[in-house]
Amino acid sequence: MNKQIHSLIAAALVSVTLWSLSAGGPGAAQAQDSKALIKALESPELQKKGAELFKANCASCHGDAGKGDGLAAAALNPKPRNFSASAGWKNGREFSGLYKTLEEGIPGGAMGAYSHLSVADRVAIINHLRTLAADYPKLTDAEVTKLDQAYGVAKGLENSKKVMPIPVSVAIAKLTEENAAKVKMLDQKISYIESHHSEKGAQLFLAAAAQPRRALSTLAHTPVWRNSLKDFVAVVTANAEQNGFRARVATFSKQDWETLHAYLKKTI
Repeated sequence: MNKQIHSLIAAALVSVTLWSLSAGGPGAAQAQDSKALIKALESPELQKKGAELFKANCASCHGDAGKGDGLAAAALNPKPRNFSASAGWKNGREFSGLYKTLEEGIPGGAMGAYSHLSVADRVAIINHLRTLAADYPKLTDAEVTKLDQAYGVAKGLENSKKVMPIPVSVAIAKLTEENAAKVKMLDQKISYIESHHSEKGAQLFLAAAAQPRRALSTLAHTPVWRNSLKDFVAVVTANAEQNGFRARVATFSKQDWETLHAYLKKTI
């Protein structure tokens, strides 16, 4: 009798195992789900969208090519990530590590959380980042399952589909309008400075800026300059000519720097 019971149990275990690996079993379902999720995470649509989102949200610090040399990079410590380099990653270079960084940010650094972006947008940015070097780790079934358990990316992607997309024409018009408004604001600031050229601070700015609009844009994208005189000097002198300033600005006296800093904090 005992042998019969053991034989029945053994047969049942084999049957359960085979069933779980068959098309209708939970093991296969989980594998199918992870493969489907990998396909969704790496979709061509998200890869294409990622380049646009990267330019809008990341390029000011990381640079257009992701080398860590964006307009705001000079004033940041630690420096922005170079996405083509393989060393020094806080959360690793795996897809899940990149998602963790966008979800939570990096405490103690300049990299904040991007949780305000949708799951689909964060995934799209990651897809673009992974095109900036050839050796990013491949996304595996085990990793995507762990990623979904930690952050619910499958549900997040599904919810993103339910949001009515903005037509391309509307999106372009909106971006054009926003950019025009920013340019107009910068031109108004420049016009104000030029019309008050008798002020010492205005004179110093006009002497320091080879391209006034670009110089003000640099400051607008690097708000850390307001924190202290040291930060201000670092922002202005780092790649000065590229950022709209003249190289000779480095010869300003301490008093000139203090006057210019105080003037711009008040004016812009």
